[in-house]
Amino acid sequence: MQEKKRPDLVTLIAVYHFLMAALLLLGACALLVVAGIVWTTAFAEEGAWIAGFVLLSVALLMGFILVVNVIIGWGLLALKEWARWDDIATGILDLPNLPLGTIIGAVKIWYLLSAEGKAAFQPED
Repeated sequence: MQEKKRPDLVTLIAVYHFLMAALLLLGACALLVVAGIVWTTAFAEEGAWIAGFVLLSVALLMGFILVVNVIIGWGLLALKEWARWDDIATGILDLPNLPLGTIIGAVKIWYLLSAEGKAAFQPED
């Protein structure tokens, strides 16, 4: 039984998700460092702990989005149908991010809804 060949564009979209996850990891780590710095000054300045809490919350949200990107990237590489639908959803969420997000989101939606995109995720009989 021959293994199904993954289209190059599916691989490219998966790599995009892994790159986004790496950037989110860097951003979340930077926010955690800044939150730590802010919390060390919380004793000196009143209300600084609120800023630290906000930074920590944003870092946790970025961590969640990072995990979602890794899961979708893995699913695309494995040609899982659920990953195709999840990536269509993230493509829709990318559309308001002018101009680059709009282009990337539109290309992902267009390809994954095309006949070639659908065929790539269909199980072989």
